[in-house]
Amino acid sequence: MIIQFTILLRKICKRFKSINSAISKLDIRSKLNASEKNVSLLTELAIFEIRTIKFAFIELCEICQDSTDFYGLPILISIIHYVLISIIRLYFVILALLQIKESDNMLYVCAGVVNRSIIFLLVVLTSTVTKTTNESNNTGKVINLLMDQCSMDQKIEKQLAKFSSDILHLKIEFTAYEVIPLDRRLLAMIVGTVATYLVIVIQFSFGTASN
Repeated sequence: MIIQFTILLRKICKRFKSINSAISKLDIRSKLNASEKNVSLLTELAIFEIRTIKFAFIELCEICQDSTDFYGLPILISIIHYVLISIIRLYFVILALLQIKESDNMLYVCAGVVNRSIIFLLVVLTSTVTKTTNESNNTGKVINLLMDQCSMDQKIEKQLAKFSSDILHLKIEFTAYEVIPLDRRLLAMIVGTVATYLVIVIQFSFGTASN
């Protein structure tokens, strides 16, 4: 599920990049430099392009929301599972290294090595989520930059301003069943959670061993 969700997000991220590129390449100045006879037609074409881009942006935001709703619960279960497994494995590694309990140290060390593929998947997932979110947030910046750099027809400027205003209400956010964020903050949360519970169980083991 994590792999499927990551692949889907990569495709969505590319679409957001295409939208931002299309906005930045709107040739508004050349349209205004055309003859008066064609100004009205070119203005309508520019407005049509802006509306088309806006429609594509809205569709992508809806796809993001639908994808988060569909994958949210399975990813949440997977993350909880991976965190519990990591705590158990690291716990036995530390016990083996500190020799708190008599056991086959090599067995616990081998069992305690965290699966690198899991770490890799989580890093790729959180990085892709962050890139996709940043790319969607850049759309408003690209529009405002275009409006600042180019003098344009009032109708076109009005459409761009409306586009910029509307996307303020279309902020995308990827979460695991609306419980935890899936951007890079997730890595910090996992590390903090694992470290906290490891401290607790190690203290408990020391207390038991001393008794």
